[in-house]
Amino acid sequence: EYWQQLQGSPPTPQESSDEPGYNKNSGPPVPPEMQTRAFSIASYPESGRHEIELLVAVVRYQTKLKEPRRGVCSNWLARQNTGDGQPVFVPVWCKKGSIAMPSNPDTPLIMVGPGTGCAPFRCMAQFRSLHQMKKCVLFFGCRSQDSDFFFKDDWQRMVADGTIQFVSAFSRDQPAKVYVQHRILENGSLVWKLLSQDRGYLYIAGNSKQMPTDVLDAIREIASRHGSLSTSQVSDFMAGLEKSRRLQ
Repeated sequence: EYWQQLQGSPPTPQESSDEPGYNKNSGPPVPPEMQTRAFSIASYPESGRHEIELLVAVVRYQTKLKEPRRGVCSNWLARQNTGDGQPVFVPVWCKKGSIAMPSNPDTPLIMVGPGTGCAPFRCMAQFRSLHQMKKCVLFFGCRSQDSDFFFKDDWQRMVADGTIQFVSAFSRDQPAKVYVQHRILENGSLVWKLLSQDRGYLYIAGNSKQMPTDVLDAIREIASRHGSLSTSQVSDFMAGLEKSRRLQ
């Protein structure tokens, strides 16, 4: 698959020179070895089915090259559903994740997962729903609720049974763009109570480079506004969250 993509229409000399690693004395760069792809597990294994579910966004984007670039792994996976009902072999490996859960099951969770970043939080919410644990708040964001509202039915069901409080940010469904950090600020009193009084955990996941920084800035503003903390106290508060692994 990788070589088929590489051996498509050859780039022009100008396109080749724009590629990272190009050396005019040695020609176009040698393609690197394919790396494994890591995806968060989006389902809890004890939720009734002996399977693992993933949430994978199909990667397609345009560069200076003539042909659009496509994510090798995500596009390959997308083509495996042939519709004939036959199983498809996909080699996968599972390894221990990096998310640490609180030892006390009554500890509140604040989960910030725009786009495919919501995948691990679906797994965590399914676990809490199965064991009738509450006190979860999920801040979910996407472009439009009509196009990429991932796991919509699951969230609605878990809101109905009281497992989670769901706060959405559909950035393109109104004239002014709204992102998860804006919704966090709007719910500042709740966020502050869960973090300061209830010793809750804050989890942030997503593939946007700027999003985690914007979310942390929102938490700092909440600590200052609702906790009446000074600048140095806000810094100490954030450092304490990280040191105790209540911020991940």
